Amino acid sequence: SHPSTISDTETPSGRHSVTSAALPPNLDIECIAWGTVTKSGGRICIPGSGITLTIPPGAIKKGANVEVYIAVLREDKDRPRLS
Repeated sequence: SHPSTISDTETPSGRHSVTSAALPPNLDIECIAWGTVTKSGGRICIPGSGITLTIPPGAIKKGANVEVYIAVLREDKDRPRLS
């Protein structure tokens, strides 16, 4: 398993900080990353995927800590209908 990264210095985040109740069911642990973002902003990357979420400084209110996750959903049932 690869740790996700977050913060302006890209230090490892706490993978076990997000409760499973907050996540959609049936996620592949290799396709998810999360961390806590503050007013300083941050970056969350899914290792080996080329997928990164960048949250700019100032996007989060001063004094707030927001837990954010990104995930790749691979099942057909999770894809949007395009027709």
